[in-house]
Amino acid sequence: MKEEVRRVSFERLRRAVTLVCVVAIVCFGMEVGLSQIALDPALILRDRSNDFLVPTAANASSDSGQSAIDQVLRKPLFIQGRGIELPRTAATVMPTPPTSDPEIRLLGVQLSSEARLAFIQLSNSDHTLRAVEGQSIGSWMLAQILRDHIELTRKSETRSIYLGDTRAPADDEAASP
Repeated sequence: MKEEVRRVSFERLRRAVTLVCVVAIVCFGMEVGLSQIALDPALILRDRSNDFLVPTAANASSDSGQSAIDQVLRKPLFIQGRGIELPRTAATVMPTPPTSDPEIRLLGVQLSSEARLAFIQLSNSDHTLRAVEGQSIGSWMLAQILRDHIELTRKSETRSIYLGDTRAPADDEAASP
C-alpha cells in the first residue's frame, strides 16, 4: 500500500515537473520570437493624458482659457489617435458610369428529363453560355426555360427572348404598345 502511494506521488510529481518545463520552454520561445520583431514606432502608445487636459496658467487670461477649451472640444472624443491632427485632403468622388447589359441571343434550348439548358450568346462574348434556370445573366436572372423561348426577370421586370431574338431590354420595352 505504501509502495503504491509512493509510486502515484512520484508519477504526479513527474507530470508536474514536465508541465512546468513545457510552459517554460513555450514562454521562452515566445519571448525570443517577440524580441526579434521590429516594432513600428507608430504602434507604440504615447502618453495621451495631456489630450484631455485644458492648459491653464496663473497669468493666462480668461479668453485664452476659453480658446483652449474650444480647441479641446473640437477634437473628436472616441476615435483612435485622438489628439493627432489629421491632414486635410480633398476627396474626389467619381460617379460610376452606368453599364449597359449586353444583348442576349438565344441560340438553342435542350429539354430532357435530366436537365433544362438554354444556349445563350452575349454580345460582349464570342463564347456560347450554357445556362440553367435560376442562373444570373448580366443583371437578369433566367427564370424559366421553355420550348421556344426563355423568361428573364430583373426586380419587377420580365423579359422573354425567343430563338433568334437579339433585342436589348430597352428595345423590348419600347416595342410593346
